[in-house]
Amino acid sequence: MYDTAEWLAEQCTWFGMQVDVVEWYGNPIVLASYQVNKNLPTCLIYGHYDVQPAKKDDWRDHDPFDVQEKDWKLIARGIVDNKWQLAIHLHTISQLINRNKLWYNIKFLIEWNEETGSPLLSKFMHDYKDNISADFCLISDGEIVGESPAIDAWFRGWANMTIKLTTGKTDLHSWIYGWVAPNASLELTRLLSQLYNQSGQITVPYFYYDVDVVSSDIIKQHKNIWFDAEAFKSQTWYKKLFGAYDYYTQTWLQPSIEITGMTSGYTSEWYRNAIPSTATAKLNIRTVANQNPDHIIKNIAHWLQKKVPDYVSIVIDASDPYPAMKTDLSNAYLQKAVAILETVYDKKVIYHFSGWGLPIVKLFADMWIPQVLVPLANDDCNMHGVWENYRIDLIQKGLLFAEKFLGKDG
Repeated sequence: MYDTAEWLAEQCTWFGMQVDVVEWYGNPIVLASYQVNKNLPTCLIYGHYDVQPAKKDDWRDHDPFDVQEKDWKLIARGIVDNKWQLAIHLHTISQLINRNKLWYNIKFLIEWNEETGSPLLSKFMHDYKDNISADFCLISDGEIVGESPAIDAWFRGWANMTIKLTTGKTDLHSWIYGWVAPNASLELTRLLSQLYNQSGQITVPYFYYDVDVVSSDIIKQHKNIWFDAEAFKSQTWYKKLFGAYDYYTQTWLQPSIEITGMTSGYTSEWYRNAIPSTATAKLNIRTVANQNPDHIIKNIAHWLQKKVPDYVSIVIDASDPYPAMKTDLSNAYLQKAVAILETVYDKKVIYHFSGWGLPIVKLFADMWIPQVLVPLANDDCNMHGVWENYRIDLIQKGLLFAEKFLGKDG
């Protein structure tokens, strides 16, 4: 972390920028700025230099932190998320400064902890609000849709929940107490099965309260985006896809509850003849704009507690929920980006209603800073996975977009 922050600071200094490395909010945060003319608007560019972990064994003979080139792709951990998307803007700024073609005053905010939810960033932004004030913010941290350019217009919120059931003080011998003593594994599966109906809809009362009605225009846009369900099934071996809508509307604009883990009883080799006395499940909850995540969490917890029999004790632990976000699509900077993207890609922009979240978006919205969210990576980049990759032709298009958007000739 420190080596990367030092390298970023050195690069920005070499470009001619004023640099400040802030070390009081966890790992270092790199701030950099360059003023062209005080009368020009200021563009704040956000990125993060932390990445997901990677095991060398999973990448076969390839060190995941050593960039490789194969099939016109660059392959490495963090190549897409977020180092090279950030590098596109860093490189472009350096070139525009050298050619005296920079059209905006520039600030960079490069943080260290996006992958773990940026827990200290809110305090940092409060303490350094004058340093990061800007007319608008540019963020590239995501994927285009197929071959079409995209603007991130929406992010789902999330929360995590742990449920632990206890039926007794200790596990019991299944030969002596089988089908007499309550089984925590069975009670947990009974409880979780009540979360959904046969169609996969969530049965918790008021779960869908305040969910936006999806407009016919958005549904039409999503149906025009190519998604090969049969190819997906063949590649993943999943035999069925659920949902009342098409794939994109369902994963981008609908809330969900997923059971992401279950633990109970004996799971090692061979068998153990014992009735489990405890069982635990992990839930991941995704919310959409207009839903109140705090209310959602409390409502789910209350519903689960009511469903548990009186001979079972339940403990629920929920993480701090993160709200869903809508971005303002009407600001002039975003409309400029749309026009340039459609020129560079020779395709219409798709407004991307993302199923994941980006903590900084909410923080910038709270500061009333207009945002231009332009993902630049390929949608088969395998972000967070083995052999994360970035198509070279899309890096080239990203560089062309950044030059036209940030330069005088754009």
